[in-house]
Amino acid sequence: MKKLISTAIAAIFITAVPVSSAYTQPNNEQNFASDLYPAIVRPLDAEKLYADNTKAIRNFRKEFKNTTGESWYALQDGYRVKFLQNGVYNMADYNAKGKWLRTIRYYDEQGLPKDIRNAVRHEFLDFNIFLVMEMNLPQSIIYLVKIEDKTSWKTVRVSGDDIDVVESFTK
Repeated sequence: MKKLISTAIAAIFITAVPVSSAYTQPNNEQNFASDLYPAIVRPLDAEKLYADNTKAIRNFRKEFKNTTGESWYALQDGYRVKFLQNGVYNMADYNAKGKWLRTIRYYDEQGLPKDIRNAVRHEFLDFNIFLVMEMNLPQSIIYLVKIEDKTSWKTVRVSGDDIDVVESFTK
């Protein structure tokens, strides 16, 4: 289960925030691109969305207040809504019955909780944090933190007390 969640998180992060592989050389880390979930099928217009699943819309409106730029998409097994909330880019996924599955938030180092930021900075002293993806799941919150130094880029996963590198590229 932990491996499945890790693979899904990495695949979503890699597809949402790509690093151009034309200018990088993969280092000895796993290739997560083979298990892309969820694949976006098509954008939905409002009429189609309301006809298909009002529960997802109702759950979204109840959970997320003061949003802008709302766009809905059909996934293979549900729905995704992309939106801004308080200046932070978000994606929320719902299953085909409208039940919330996860929320993914993208922000910079300043939005990272202080304890998580300190743990990453302590572990990777000479690296700068340039992007954070916070994945809220029903049972946990996982942070994927993009860091760089003069010679490399890394994606670090922080889950509970665990910190590990999920991908690494040489500049």
